[in-house]
Amino acid sequence: MVNVWNWKFQRKRQELIDQFGGKCQNCGGTENLELAHKEPTGLNGRGRGSWHRYYDVRKNPEKYWLACKDCHKEYDREDRPMKILGVTVSHNLNHIAIECLQGIQALDLGSHQVHWMLLTESPYKGAGDMNIAFNQNKARQKAINETYDYMMIVESDIIIPKHALLTLLETEGDVIVGITPERPTKVKTDDFIVCMSWNHNNDARAHIDKLESFEMTGSDGYTCILVSRKVFSETEFPVVGSGDMGWYNVLHKKGFKVICQPRVRTYHKDIDGKIIKGRIGNE
Repeated sequence: MVNVWNWKFQRKRQELIDQFGGKCQNCGGTENLELAHKEPTGLNGRGRGSWHRYYDVRKNPEKYWLACKDCHKEYDREDRPMKILGVTVSHNLNHIAIECLQGIQALDLGSHQVHWMLLTESPYKGAGDMNIAFNQNKARQKAINETYDYMMIVESDIIIPKHALLTLLETEGDVIVGITPERPTKVKTDDFIVCMSWNHNNDARAHIDKLESFEMTGSDGYTCILVSRKVFSETEFPVVGSGDMGWYNVLHKKGFKVICQPRVRTYHKDIDGKIIKGRIGNE
């Protein structure tokens, strides 16, 4: 006797697999395919009824990816290497500071898989912040589609330390932010951006002088940040509005945990060519 319900489920399941491209989005395999959560659950498809999974995929396809059984199992390992998409935006490749590129190239990656995008599209004439957000959203879509765990954003005039990625990764939070000094030619100070009064991060300086990580209550820039999939999967970078400040405001409203990590101290190349380092403690 034919199990009609099982036959119907397998047909519906195959329709979903076809909609997701019909092959593992990690290795390209076509055997033993499973619809897996982008946020690892450790269940490997167990613990929830098959029909429940089917209806959830139909309702929330952005939360799933297509994986073969082996890749799904590896993906759910808590100790697996992370897949990270690096992003640097500039209106022209020639305007990315050579020191910025050298810092990215020298990054200690550990065992993690890192790909870097240099993006230069400028669809909005004369609107720098809008073009930055446009390109970051382009990278964000790639990160969603290709199941990256994190986005690491480094602005084109920022010089990052070799340990930046690994230190950001070991810091607990939804968004982890390094510290970057302001440019004196812009605001007449080299104090750190997170300490600026208009960014509303209370006691930031006290934490920085002790090299203590702390939860941010206000804003910063995109200078050197690590964004978890939990955040980028549901939060765009605002093209219209107050740029990075607007993005941080959205993060706080949604309840995401934004952590400043002073041990990731970046330098800022000013428009006059000087390398701005800021000051910690009694320096």
